[in-house]
Amino acid sequence: MNARELLLTATAVGSLTGCCDKSVQARAFIAQNGNSCDSAFKADAPQVSYLCPGSEATVCWQSDDSNVKVTVSPDPGALSGTYPGHSSLTFTPKDNTTVTIEATSVDCAKAIEQIGVVGSQGVTGEFYGHWDQACSRIEFQADPNFFDNKIAARDIFVPWTPTVDHADGSGEEVCPTPPFLRENHGAFGVEISQPLITTTFPNLEKLVGAWDSHLETCGTFTSCYVASAYEFDMTLVCPGQ
Repeated sequence: MNARELLLTATAVGSLTGCCDKSVQARAFIAQNGNSCDSAFKADAPQVSYLCPGSEATVCWQSDDSNVKVTVSPDPGALSGTYPGHSSLTFTPKDNTTVTIEATSVDCAKAIEQIGVVGSQGVTGEFYGHWDQACSRIEFQADPNFFDNKIAARDIFVPWTPTVDHADGSGEEVCPTPPFLRENHGAFGVEISQPLITTTFPNLEKLVGAWDSHLETCGTFTSCYVASAYEFDMTLVCPGQ
């Protein structure tokens, strides 16, 4: 049997940095379960932190500049202004909010944090999973530092197609579906029969915690791209909203 390497159309996640003699780092996290600036900085932050209406968010920052300019937009209560280089703000966003933190002594150092308020229609949350070292499953985390405990997931959409590459040079092969994936979250599990379609959950599922996907197609393969990131989209709602 030819050796096969699993290929999946992956989304690269990265950042760009430039030359500047000052720096600013920031995190927007949900003020729940004893979360802190320290726990938020240690975690891998998503592009947007999501909360339900009425929940509090905290934005904390670290800069080697003595002061920073903080701009909250929209500003729910005259929060924008000049603050010490290491500090934080806790507030209740009324709508989707952008917080920009800029060093005051230079114009090349800033951080931008996004806070999403989940409305009655729900929002699409993007998650990026990675293969485990055994190439047995793809894992991603809805970290409670960045996702309100009240949020539930309604459905899931997988925007990539599984493909294997034959090591003998004969080319790529699209794996047949169904079946495709089994998605697990604690005791909850759901079959995703095909990529590129939305799979609705039988009931709302609490979002926070670890999710893992077991590939049920492609047969036997010898390696996978453990450094690549694979997108999973879920509709996030706040029950009762």
